[in-house]
Amino acid sequence: MGEVFLARADGASSVVVLKRLLPHLAHDRELGRQFLREAGIAARLVHPHIARVLELGEAGGTFFFTMEFIEGRSLNAVGPLPFAPAVRVIADAAEALDAAHSATDASGRPLGVVHGDVTPRNLIVGTDGSTRLIDFGLSKLKEHRDEDSLGGTYEYMAPEQALEGVTDSQTDQFSLGVVFWELLTGRRLFGGDSDVATIDQVVEGRVAPSGTAFDDVVMRMLEKEPSRRFARCGEVATLLERWLSEQRAVNVRAELGQRVSVKQRVSKVAPSVVPHVTAEVTDGDQVALQVLARLSQPMTLEALEAAIGLDAAQALVERGLVQRHDDGTFSVG
Repeated sequence: MGEVFLARADGASSVVVLKRLLPHLAHDRELGRQFLREAGIAARLVHPHIARVLELGEAGGTFFFTMEFIEGRSLNAVGPLPFAPAVRVIADAAEALDAAHSATDASGRPLGVVHGDVTPRNLIVGTDGSTRLIDFGLSKLKEHRDEDSLGGTYEYMAPEQALEGVTDSQTDQFSLGVVFWELLTGRRLFGGDSDVATIDQVVEGRVAPSGTAFDDVVMRMLEKEPSRRFARCGEVATLLERWLSEQRAVNVRAELGQRVSVKQRVSKVAPSVVPHVTAEVTDGDQVALQVLARLSQPMTLEALEAAIGLDAAQALVERGLVQRHDDGTFSVG
């Protein structure tokens, strides 16, 4: 429905993201007004993990808004993440959603902000290691244009969103839970051969445990009944921040920033199989081994480093949890 440009104002040195409706939609005045309304609400959100809307309006019959340019990549382009960086991303996103859901106007009245399309492509991981959420409320434009549309992205919808078109703080939480589950497992949660098949999976709401230390959190976020989820996304953020603090994950933002600065890719991903581990293995080790087990075996040093970081890889090798072969490759177990 829109087109996106990297832009610079006359005489300015910094760049911004310019979004505008496609030319053939410019005649739809009501759609344009809705476009500006949603952008205007987003412009009121000031938070470190929400991309700022800077300017909005109409020029030459074209509705537009500008947004801060974030040097980085969308989450779906980052590739597999080790456990701590994945938790960092979700904690940032949960903080952003909580701030948006609780936002008020100047008189203290709730703005009622809902994202409606929390997906990996709307989470931008910056080179500073901080994650920002973009495009608040713009999924409503699709609903406005097509009465038969649900808006949003089917694979990341909550059951009540797919069934009744409901979008609220709880549906945003569910969508973030899908993203979290997929980061933890390396697999897609919902996805059929057609949109109808995907929606059927969402409505059925069957979710297998991720098999990680965060099952209690992610499975609660993915409860089919909204009232059984967390009351607000801030509770999710608090739990994840506590874990990161306990793990002393102080360098995790630097690791994330490096991952998006240097284009690293793991070419083949094998089915997720958790290797047998002994009782002495910590939760952190278990998750790292689970990430590595999804890679083609044996692994190169480059693939090992890209998946979990060099320090973590060296620790697993020293403890015998990852085997080094004579040809310089590695394998789990």
